[in-house]
Amino acid sequence: MLNIELWDSRKMHACKGKCGRLFKPKANPSGYYKLVFHPSFDSTIAEIRRKKIKLPSNALPLDLDLGLYDRSQDGEVLTVIGELEKTKLDPAKGQTQCSQKPICAYDESINKFQGLEGTGYLTSHSLILHGEEDFIPVNLLTFYFYTRSVTLSHNSQNIKHSDDPDTDSKRDYVKDRKEFLIRNVPERSLVFIDGPLIGRQMSKYTMELNDSLLRKEAIPLFSVKNSTSNLVTNNIKTFKGRYNSDMHWAYSYLKEGERTNFFKYVDERSMHGFLYPYLIL
Repeated sequence: MLNIELWDSRKMHACKGKCGRLFKPKANPSGYYKLVFHPSFDSTIAEIRRKKIKLPSNALPLDLDLGLYDRSQDGEVLTVIGELEKTKLDPAKGQTQCSQKPICAYDESINKFQGLEGTGYLTSHSLILHGEEDFIPVNLLTFYFYTRSVTLSHNSQNIKHSDDPDTDSKRDYVKDRKEFLIRNVPERSLVFIDGPLIGRQMSKYTMELNDSLLRKEAIPLFSVKNSTSNLVTNNIKTFKGRYNSDMHWAYSYLKEGERTNFFKYVDERSMHGFLYPYLIL
């Protein structure tokens, strides 16, 4: 059976739901943390137990894939900003910039519990707020259960009926991420977010997040590791057919501590767009 006793909010001295607050864990009285439980967290687990739904105790680690655009579609335009060139990164310049604004960093961790009756997703949304000498971790914990069974989900507010649990779980994830970051990212800060800005799935919610952070004068920086995108290599004639992906090109072109020039991507149908380079650290 699924066991999430570790996440008991009463043991962690944090209030439940959206009222998460700073608190001092007994094990570390000098440090402050913020732990928030989604309002449906406890009730979802309680209903699963009440209906005797069995989930494995060992979770399957899940690499979240929101469907980053990996090739040009109709109405999509990629433009090279300036000339194709590489630039040596200067850590001193970055230090100067970072000293002028608060810095935050976001990532998520998702465990998938696959059972006979359906699938559970336990997600930890993690944000680190860096200060001059210390940092504050902020966490939101969510747990959702999806089933294709109409009988199990009938009249339930916690057990979600879904014909496509993977897609619906991603939609709930990006909704929670958006609200979590909007509530907790400080104004006029730099926030590094693990994941693409634009993807085939859930782009609407990511763009809403981006716009909301900009209204707080916070600058979101989205990053993708190990991308399979070939937007660059498909749009530059001399690259076509030579490389498996943009990352293949970048690794053959750059040395450690260098970045490419910037590229501008625009989807003319939605008018969404972004600027991005490739870099090797």
